Amino acid sequence: MADQIERLFADLRTDTLPRIRPPGADAARRTVRRRRRRAAAVTGIGLAVLAVAAFTTPLRLSSPAEPAAPLSQAERDSLALDAARVIRLHDYPQTNGGTITGDGPLVTLDVLPGEYDFVAACAGQAGTVDLRAGETHLELPCGPAPDKKAITVAVTGRRQQISVAARSDPAALGRVGIGWALNLSEKSRAQLMAAARQAIGDNASSTFLDDNGASGVQDNSVRAGSYRVTAACIGTGPVHGQAGNQQATGPFHPLKAFVVECDGKAHDFDVTMPAGSKMGFFEFSTVASAQGALGYRVTRR
Repeated sequence: MADQIERLFADLRTDTLPRIRPPGADAARRTVRRRRRRAAAVTGIGLAVLAVAAFTTPLRLSSPAEPAAPLSQAERDSLALDAARVIRLHDYPQTNGGTITGDGPLVTLDVLPGEYDFVAACAGQAGTVDLRAGETHLELPCGPAPDKKAITVAVTGRRQQISVAARSDPAALGRVGIGWALNLSEKSRAQLMAAARQAIGDNASSTFLDDNGASGVQDNSVRAGSYRVTAACIGTGPVHGQAGNQQATGPFHPLKAFVVECDGKAHDFDVTMPAGSKMGFFEFSTVASAQGALGYRVTRR
């Protein structure tokens, strides 16, 4: 019996004694664990700070370059002529165009409804110019070998005024020249001439008012007799007509002068001409140039 009791106490000591801790042992272990966690957290924060510092080194930005000095007016005029040659400005029969050497509003045009070809080029060393016709913008890159740029401008409704203006970026300001033109497209010109012929009727001819000078027919061998000139203008006018001249050379002395209003209606003008008279011609002003078409017919009565 004594042996059994002794073995029982031995087993009890084996199961119980390892679990018995002196007072304060658990608190001490918890304190050690907290200190270890704080040390690990501090170490992690330190590494994060080092990582952020490594990637946030401030950049040193270079100061912007000073804009180049403007060119002289003569130099800009020369560049503008180069740009005008690129778009063949002087080959245009119309007058809605020119050269630009500065910024701001350039001109206000009185235009008819229709489609317009807006073409331009910019000569210079660098930069870009925003060229505007009404609400349509044409971005022009400037360079020593300028390129022709083009866009269609649609004018709807009635005859109206639109402004042409330019705005340069810092690289182009005062250092470029521009050539530009804004003229009715071939399609719109053809439509105007067709309308002018229709206003006359059968056997009508037509011409677009595009050369700021004389249009129509001339004939030095017209037979003597009475003639009727029927004319109609579509667009902007008026157009002045002259018919008949007894002199084969020298200044023109018309036998008949008349005015054709651009109201889309046919107007008749009668004239009696001797043999050898010139049939005559029509004249129009810069207001009418590139902004109208004339239909006409000449009949011998």
